[in-house]
Amino acid sequence: MKVKEKIVNILSIIFIVTLFLMSFTFIIFHNTDSATALKDAWSTLGSFFGGIATLTTAYVASLLFNDWREQEKITFIRNIAHETANLITQLNLSMQQYPKLNLSELKILHSKIITNLSFLNRQIKDEEMRIVNENFSDFMRDFYSIAAEGIDTPSLEVITKQKINDNIRTLETECNYISHLINIDKVYEKLKKHS
Repeated sequence: MKVKEKIVNILSIIFIVTLFLMSFTFIIFHNTDSATALKDAWSTLGSFFGGIATLTTAYVASLLFNDWREQEKITFIRNIAHETANLITQLNLSMQQYPKLNLSELKILHSKIITNLSFLNRQIKDEEMRIVNENFSDFMRDFYSIAAEGIDTPSLEVITKQKINDNIRTLETECNYISHLINIDKVYEKLKKHS
């Protein structure tokens, strides 16, 4: 049903209910021999609708507040996922610079990614997210192991570069999962699924 049709239906129902209540209260006050039956009927009807309007307003406000909180949470998750995807891209590009690695830059990126993955894991509470966290830790451990092995044996530079590239490819599933979290609809589905 379209919004315009809903509004027309609601206004029609309100009009009919108002007409019925006005008639009902007028009849009650008229049968009690009230000299101001019409005035009393309007006063009673106004009080009744004032109370209903107050309760309805409070209800609508609570719905809007809860929707706002959920929307902000989804936006937060999307922003963290976007930042994480960018950080992983930077990390992969830095890793491909082997043997001219900037280890301090790698450690900073690693730390930021771990922090973001931790935020995402707490917000989503999803088995896939937990696996992404574990796999990223394994990915970094494997990278440091491969890089250390290559540094100890400079003649293996080409093989080490290939191992690093192969290791980067192992993170593809996790990167796809995180890139799905950039889509607000997917985040909403995951939150609804796990709430």
